[in-house]
Amino acid sequence: MLRHLSFLNAKRQVADYLIYFVTLLLAIVLLYGFNSLIFSPEMTPIVTMQMAGMKPLTFFVSFLIVVIIGWLVNYMLKFMLTKRGRKLGTYMLVGISNRQISQMILMENSLLGIGALVLGIPCGVFFAEILKAATMVILGQNYHFSLCLSREGTQLTIVYVLLIFVVALLLNRRQLKKLTLKELIYLESTVGKNVVTSSYVQLFLFAAAVVSFAAGVYCLVQRPFVNAYDILLGLAGCTLFVFLFFESLSGVVVFWIEKHQSFLYSKHRLILYRTFAAKMHSLKRTLQALGVLFMLGLCSLAMASGISKVAEKRQQFVAFDVVVLHQGVAAGMRDYDPILSEVAKIQESYAYNLYHNQQTDFSAIRQQEIADYQVVDMEIKESQYDTYMKLSDYQALRKMLGLQPIKIMDLGYFIHCLDYLEPALSAYGKQHPLKLAGQLELAGVYTEDFNQYTDYGNGNGFILIVPDSAVANTSVLYSLYAAQIKSFADQTGLSEVIQQTPNLTTLLTGSGMMSTVNNSLLVTKDDYVFGRKIENEGSDGLPMILPITLLGIIFCITGATILAVQLLSDRRMVSQQDILLDHLGEAQSQRRKILRNQVLLYFFVPLLPALFAGNVISWILVLEIIRGSFFTTPIPEARLWSLEVIPLVNLIFLVTYVIYGLIVYRQLRQGLE
Repeated sequence: MLRHLSFLNAKRQVADYLIYFVTLLLAIVLLYGFNSLIFSPEMTPIVTMQMAGMKPLTFFVSFLIVVIIGWLVNYMLKFMLTKRGRKLGTYMLVGISNRQISQMILMENSLLGIGALVLGIPCGVFFAEILKAATMVILGQNYHFSLCLSREGTQLTIVYVLLIFVVALLLNRRQLKKLTLKELIYLESTVGKNVVTSSYVQLFLFAAAVVSFAAGVYCLVQRPFVNAYDILLGLAGCTLFVFLFFESLSGVVVFWIEKHQSFLYSKHRLILYRTFAAKMHSLKRTLQALGVLFMLGLCSLAMASGISKVAEKRQQFVAFDVVVLHQGVAAGMRDYDPILSEVAKIQESYAYNLYHNQQTDFSAIRQQEIADYQVVDMEIKESQYDTYMKLSDYQALRKMLGLQPIKIMDLGYFIHCLDYLEPALSAYGKQHPLKLAGQLELAGVYTEDFNQYTDYGNGNGFILIVPDSAVANTSVLYSLYAAQIKSFADQTGLSEVIQQTPNLTTLLTGSGMMSTVNNSLLVTKDDYVFGRKIENEGSDGLPMILPITLLGIIFCITGATILAVQLLSDRRMVSQQDILLDHLGEAQSQRRKILRNQVLLYFFVPLLPALFAGNVISWILVLEIIRGSFFTTPIPEARLWSLEVIPLVNLIFLVTYVIYGLIVYRQLRQGLE
């Protein structure tokens, strides 16, 4: 009998708490998608060789998600217990023991979990394929459609779901066993019955919330202690702001109502704001937790978007797919053509030298500009002197990049530099002829992406393009081999070539720490490879993108679910309100408008402190990510990148949130009809 009753109750709970069930389903889909991604045959070599940090980070984030979803399940079970107290008390009156009731609830929610798991795994298979495609695009790899069920992903997801429900159900089972018949029957009537009043204490708390937020932002921006305490204190201040905001919200609303009574006694504002103040008061503790969840969700999505934007820009700045650096002349560098051809289709390649003659005129200008932007100057040996490139090499490289050839002038030279250097170098070049095999006049300045953001690209920040004959009396600084690749034979072929080719290593792996002997990053005689197709170059944060995105989505849907279920639990009150307004002669369209405004108010106000604090913190985080990724190169337009990231993050967050709000409004309206 208990099994049958549990099955019937589980069916009713799916109908009553559909949003809760859907959220469980989404969580399982997300968990399976990310778990299967790191175990997929295409991703395993990439994760192992190039993104070794992704797997442990994903497991850690999955553990956090288990804790969050476990808290959600525990919260929902307590909430259901509150709403079903009288029914469970009736079961006790007919002779069903506490133990049997706890077993019944355990069985009901286990059925919900199994149902979500059965539906979530097939949906997760499709989601995992979408994730794999997106990941391959981010990493610049070839993607092949291969829809299949991941055994490891399925097993890990089942383990996570079991942990979620076992912990949550055991906690509630202990609570249920301690309840008496009287407590069960009167459980719902004891919740949220406190009278809402205004007081100057709550106004003081609201002012304290503003002060704590200002102090938190100050610590994050100014860094008064210049260590990790600044970040901890900043986040603590913003979190305290959210708690104090909701602690004082109901009192502030009532205080405002008392001061604007004439305004409220028109257009049904009184019933709207009185019910809102009461709801905010009864949900105070819940809203404090939800505000922190929403704030963390925004910050997580902003971090992931900021890292993704930085990775995109770093690959864009490199310009060439593969670059090999050689400490000597370029003779023999074309031997890399057949090596790369084993795993890739080369569209075009070119080998060339960079030159210097120990002059430092333009390098001194660059040093002055770097000091003005307050970035870290590496001062490596290879960038201390003015660097030259042959005009013929420059024309060939422009052709490789799809740029228009430049117009050649006799006895002239060109500057190709980063945007921030153009005004200063152009002004200096117009006033001072270049003394190199005679007097060379400045013929033009170009600023397209030309592999100048790296320490060992086509000049560190700038390069001087001179006639071929002008380098006769200079020395070779180093040589480069650049290649544009049309396609790969397989996903990890290039990394395998790097590992298997003698005397070839990635720039970051081979350099280690800066040498104190010659102040150079080139500490071996190996050739160094970097470029857009080398994942180690500029991809330090890529393993964090997917796990942090998953965490941000979980924060968002967990908070939205709790808020939605809380509002849907007031169906009886909404129905009584609608009946009362109907008896008073209120038109149906007006009653629907009141309901719509109530839902809008309930969903919008709890989001205010999270959006306010979350966006400020997100802005600071994105700027810090950008500053930390380009700490040796000034990028004036970097602040504009945050204008691309922050609105996108808010859009993703708000679309998810609005969907939950629309579902709540639709269900409440259907309940009235």
